[in-house]
Amino acid sequence: MHKDQINEWLWPESAGDNSASYLKVIYNAANQVLEPDRPRGEDPFFIERRQESYRLNPKARLIVDADLFVQKINQASPCGLENALSLYRGRYLTDSPVSEWLTIEEQYYHQQFMLAADRLLSHYIETDDYSQALDTTYQILNEDPFWEAAYRAQMLIFHKLGQNSMVHEVYHRCTEMLSEQLNAPISHETEDFFQHLVSENLFSPKIKSFVTPS
Repeated sequence: MHKDQINEWLWPESAGDNSASYLKVIYNAANQVLEPDRPRGEDPFFIERRQESYRLNPKARLIVDADLFVQKINQASPCGLENALSLYRGRYLTDSPVSEWLTIEEQYYHQQFMLAADRLLSHYIETDDYSQALDTTYQILNEDPFWEAAYRAQMLIFHKLGQNSMVHEVYHRCTEMLSEQLNAPISHETEDFFQHLVSENLFSPKIKSFVTPS
């Protein structure tokens, strides 16, 4: 990839001299991180430079965490899903200057995270692993604090644990979050779910999908 193409992608608003300086600094910093013990004067191995062009060395064995994330999800096993969620670090390159042209990738990986979390959450609840299930709901809400399905899952978990006060607490937390941040009421689905859990005729709703919208 020619340096002008890299500069245009990374620093489209910068003048030519500035972007060239930025690229040089980042190139040297990346080489130092990748090969901290490289002898002075020896060409870098991972990032090859030929005149004004750069490329990743095709002989290098590179593992990209985003690819590994999808690979773990595709395993479809609880262990694979757990590993995938442990790899997730929030929206894809959200703080990067190149994030604008990564919108599709950002949405894709976030969707994959939510789908994986959905399947893992259902697995934990179905196997009565409520501790792991709660941890998963907190991870979901950390990524999207307005996702009502995760609150419903929390209410069900606490109901199954016999902690009815926590059912009320989660319900009120969800209500306040939506009201204060979005100026919106909770959905009828969440309201009905809560009322069923606290009614005199308590029952355990069927577990289908807590995270994926119906």
